Amino acid sequence: MKRTKTNIKKGYDYIYVLNALEGIVESQEEKEAIAKAVYKEFKNKSSFLLPENPHILSCFGADFFAVEEKFKEASPFNPYRMIAVVKLAYKYIVSSGSTYALLPQLIRQCDRILPEPVPHFLLYQAISEYYEYDKENDSVTDSAIGMTERRIARNLKEIIAKVGVGTKITETDDHLDESQKEAVLSLSGEPVAILTGGPGTGKTSCVAKAIADGYDGNVVLIAPTGVASRRLSEATGRPDAGTIHRTFSLFPNIDGTYGHAKEIPTNSLVICDEASMLDIFLFDVILQCCRESSSRLLLIGDQDQLPSIREGNVFGDLIDCMRIPVCHLTQTHRSANPLIKENVQRIKDGNFNLVSGSGFRIENHLDQEKIAKRALGWMKKLVFKDGLSISDVKILCPVRQSKYTLSVETLNASAHRMFFPASQREYEVGEPVICLSNDYSLKVYNGDTGIVHEIVEDGVVVEMEDGRKVDFSGCMENISLSYAISIHKSQGSGYRVPIIILPTEAQNMLNRPLLYVAVSRGISGVVMLCDGAGSTLYDCIRTDPVRNTTLGELLRVKRKEGV
Repeated sequence: MKRTKTNIKKGYDYIYVLNALEGIVESQEEKEAIAKAVYKEFKNKSSFLLPENPHILSCFGADFFAVEEKFKEASPFNPYRMIAVVKLAYKYIVSSGSTYALLPQLIRQCDRILPEPVPHFLLYQAISEYYEYDKENDSVTDSAIGMTERRIARNLKEIIAKVGVGTKITETDDHLDESQKEAVLSLSGEPVAILTGGPGTGKTSCVAKAIADGYDGNVVLIAPTGVASRRLSEATGRPDAGTIHRTFSLFPNIDGTYGHAKEIPTNSLVICDEASMLDIFLFDVILQCCRESSSRLLLIGDQDQLPSIREGNVFGDLIDCMRIPVCHLTQTHRSANPLIKENVQRIKDGNFNLVSGSGFRIENHLDQEKIAKRALGWMKKLVFKDGLSISDVKILCPVRQSKYTLSVETLNASAHRMFFPASQREYEVGEPVICLSNDYSLKVYNGDTGIVHEIVEDGVVVEMEDGRKVDFSGCMENISLSYAISIHKSQGSGYRVPIIILPTEAQNMLNRPLLYVAVSRGISGVVMLCDGAGSTLYDCIRTDPVRNTTLGELLRVKRKEGV
């Protein structure tokens, strides 16, 4: 490349930004990404602007407080500082999954972050520059989120009007219970429909299978995760279920939304399992594809489970909007323990008085090390004394990271030492493992589980749940031990006896849907180990998080629509 003055200046500005990030960002990769983003926005003005406006770095991903610490002499009223604090405050508020923040709430959060008071008109200016303001609700939202929710509502209404009600199934198999039969008869043929119910009610294996089998056309089976798509295939007897990402060939856009490169055949029936996991961006793509192909959509999920990780309360909003037919299945066929059924219902009702007894043990301990020992002790007893397989028993934790005493990583390491005290290796034959990401070449998916079958030179061979033996040599980062897994990872699975950990160190993550998911994984028994004389159990049941979203209001049937 010819060394022009422009190129020399570009190199200087880019390096200037990199140097400014020293002591703020540790990762070289992250430094380079921020520096490139800043240079792309400001070009050769970067080195001129940064000395007076250091919070430009915060606006492009650097830690706000680290920038504050390094550039203490910068003006407290700098407009980029105002933008940075507004972005940080908004991020705090919507991190729980909400799609908007109330304006007074956002201003209060800014005041909490800043060490000194600033005139609020400066914050209002920053908000107006970066966010959409809804005067009626006095709320602000990210423009990509606002546009996505409006597009979802528009596309959903168009599908309902355009596709219309089709051919209904009129006869059902005798092996279905009455509520399942009613669901098949009422939901078949609908342009958009919802099937909800607790674990073991036959949502997928009975109702979805019957509707799919009775559809005279192409059926597309999808789910948010690889393991959920595999189970959808198994439940329906159809081998072609896939993840939403793979089915539609999703690619991320710069604003956080998705584009898609694949279409589906015209007049298909799209069945999406584990729909409670859908965020607004995934659901947006599904609806776009259904609208473009004039396809029908059946959403299946448990409305009491954990919602999506990203923004939105899609499944709940759709159920409440009164625009879509919904069937609730209530008769469970999974748990053989009546106490599990009773306590699951009590958790759903917000009842603090769970029933402890045979097959449902609740223990309270004040010492976290004691909880860890009890969890491992229960696992050892259930496997060695009661004869359960290691796959039948699972420790369920709210947190994964090893910085916590009662985390997935910490308890997995302890269980490894307990079962194999002389081991010098990371894995031993017979240990349970879980896949951490999708690997289409190996045909394994995030959440798939198996048992170590053989130790080889560069890794391990794992016997998966379906009996296949998969060699993970060269990609060991894709698996981990699974004596313990996160409660989020356990969604969609069932265990003979789950051992549930409720630690105070994860108190900000404890809530009713989390506890509901953990307890409803149990088939024949549950062991619950609470920290702090039962206070963590109380915290779980009393905390029923609410997400602020606009989608429900956009969809809700108004009187003037004649309903």
